[in-house]
This record gives sequence, structure tokens and C-alpha cells, in this order.
Amino acid sequence: MASLKGPKFVQYFQPVLDGLRALVSSAKPKEVYSWIASHQDISPAEMEGTTKGGQSKFENKVGWARFYLAKAGLIDTEQRGVWVLTEKGREANLTHEEAYELFREIHDGFPRGAKVIFQCKRYKGSVPPSDVRNFRGSMTGGIKHGIFLTTGTFTKGAKEAAGGDDEKTIELVDIDRLHDLLVEEGLGVRETKALEIDRTFFKPYQKKVEHFEFASGLLPESVQPKHDIY
Repeated sequence: MASLKGPKFVQYFQPVLDGLRALVSSAKPKEVYSWIASHQDISPAEMEGTTKGGQSKFENKVGWARFYLAKAGLIDTEQRGVWVLTEKGREANLTHEEAYELFREIHDGFPRGAKVIFQCKRYKGSVPPSDVRNFRGSMTGGIKHGIFLTTGTFTKGAKEAAGGDDEKTIELVDIDRLHDLLVEEGLGVRETKALEIDRTFFKPYQKKVEHFEFASGLLPESVQPKHDIY
């Protein structure tokens, strides 16, 4: 897929909707992954790549697309393990610009000045749903918004637990999303330009010096060259 504005998973917003429509508006995640893989031009590197937690990067991005589409009311979250299009989702046809604006609207939806609780977890693997449910349980005292950040990834169950069925909103940020945010905001990263020597350019100028003599007396014998110079 082409490189476009916003997080890479935004490119999968419309393919997820298209896939669910083709699958009669309801399907298991694996069925959606399979449909997108067979109907979209996705590079082998994208399909075969894995996150640090061992999860498929392709499935991870599609999962994030589903997360935001659900927040936008285009996918129903009531059925566990099944993605279901809502009436609004069945009618939606998003350009990339519209998908990006939808992402920004949801991402920036936390009211300024509202209480937000966050939790950081250092994981080598994936965060289980129990940790997300415990995090939701800690959101008391009028707190309705939470951010769960991890150096690992989130299991499918953890993502479903973040959706919940109440007014509390939990945003999940895994290691790949954290990298994207740092790049997007220019935090802790610096753009560099790498140069590589083009040896073919210099090849015609390389001539073997068959004999080289220093003027007598200019250099001591100990530092005079012992080998041919190229």
C-alpha cells in the first residue's frame, strides 16, 4: 500500500469496511484479514512482518483500523470475536483523507481539561485482557478516559476489553503505535540523510601506479612506500 498521511493503519479503514460488506456485514477477524490480503495490493514485507511481540504487523494494523471504526460507530462491538457492520458502516465509503479526518476526530476526542488516567506497562510479550479490565476498574472518581501504553503489544482479547460496553474510553498504545506517535510529533527523533559512495563513478580513474619514487633526501627511507599505490 502507498505511503499516505497519518498512521499506517488508517489505510485499512476502507478495506475493513469493504471486506465486511463482501462477507455479508459480519465476519470473524481472520476472515477479514484473509479478504483484505487477497483483495488489496499488500507487499510481502507487510504481510510477513511481525511486531516485537511476535504479532503479524498486517493483522495488528487491521485490528487498529477496526478499533477506530468501532469508536466511530461503523462497527458494532457487542459480539465477541465477530466484527459486525452497523447501518452507518454499511453506507460508509471513505477516501483516505476522510479516513484520516475520522482518525483525528476520534484521537483528539478527549475533552481538554477532563481527567485522564494512564498506565504504562513494560512487556516483552502481549498485554492480556485481564490487565485492561483491571485498568478499567481503576477508572473511578468520574474518570471516563484512560490511556494504556505498553512496550509490548495487546492481545485480541485486550483490544475487545478496551472497547467495553460503558461510557469509559480506553485508548491502547502499543510499541508500534508509540513509534508512530514519536515520528508524527517529532519527539526524540531526528531526520538524517545518508550518502553512499558510488564506486562505479571512480572506477575509470583508478590506475595502478607501477613505479613511484620520492625525490632523494625528501623522506627518510623508513617511511617510503614498500608497495604499489592505487
